[in-house]
Amino acid sequence: MGRRDSQDSLRDFIEKQEWPKELKRFEKPGKHEKPKKPVKLSEMRDILKYLSLVTQIGLTMVFSVGIGLLGGMFLDRWLNTGIFFMIVLTIIGIASGFRSVYLLIMGLEKDSSGGKESE
Repeated sequence: MGRRDSQDSLRDFIEKQEWPKELKRFEKPGKHEKPKKPVKLSEMRDILKYLSLVTQIGLTMVFSVGIGLLGGMFLDRWLNTGIFFMIVLTIIGIASGFRSVYLLIMGLEKDSSGGKESE
């Protein structure tokens, strides 16, 4: 039974130690602590709304720039103009991507204000 006694004494030693704050978040909650509240449905909706917005912003920029770049490369090969159209259409793609992102964000602000602008 020497091994069990040494395990119990080691457990007692560990429980009595004062741990840094960074490690305390990994402790199991005690009986006196309140359990954490579950995420409300409205909070989950907001989280998913902003997650979808970030995804949509990224995809909008990638596709706008990509379409401009690929269109410019196609025109340059077809018209044999070097890299002129690739540069011009890539810049147009970047500008249209920023415009689309701006409109997405402004549309989100209109939806979140809920018509309170008249007050």
